[in-house]
Amino acid sequence: MIFLKRLGITFLSFCIIGCASIPAGSEPSPHDPWESFNRSVFSFNEGLDEYLLKPITKGYRFILPKPAQQGID
Repeated sequence: MIFLKRLGITFLSFCIIGCASIPAGSEPSPHDPWESFNRSVFSFNEGLDEYLLKPITKGYRFILPKPAQQGID
């Protein structure tokens, strides 16, 4: 009984998803109001990765022997 309920809900979900569409002739707007913020955050994350996380990773790999690294992973 539970299987049939789940199967029915799954089927209905797919039917509803299949009906969701954009009306013909309308195109999505390429304007992103958050673009400048997203670019700033991306730039910050790239810098953080390059100057903080990569040196830590290199030190970890240099100092810790392979068996210890595999034991932690």
